[in-house]
Amino acid sequence: MKRLVALVLTLVCVLGLVGCGATLKSKDEAVTGDLPPMLMIGGQHYLGNTMPISDLSDDFECMGEITEEEANNTGLQGCKYYANKYLNSFDEFYVYQECGTPVDQNTVDNTKRQWAYVKWVREGFERA
Repeated sequence: MKRLVALVLTLVCVLGLVGCGATLKSKDEAVTGDLPPMLMIGGQHYLGNTMPISDLSDDFECMGEITEEEANNTGLQGCKYYANKYLNSFDEFYVYQECGTPVDQNTVDNTKRQWAYVKWVREGFERA
């Protein structure tokens, strides 16, 4: 009886380990489906986090165009980005990009495309 229990426990452990190993990715295989789009500028990661807006205040000026490397496979290379000219930090900025159209304060219809400004914020940045 002890041998049977030991055999069953061994089989359960082996099958459990094989199942776990089947879901592991190699170090060269990127897992991208679970990650939001991210820009990489100046060694920092930026996430798009708000509804698009149609106009910026006069406090913002064009800082340049996003390079292919900075776009990080988002398709935003060549888009212009704008930052507040009165701030010394680069924690948030806007990108003039193709995006969905706002339906209300919390919803965007991605089937209705438009060009607008989307805010991108440095990962981990929280305004005090």
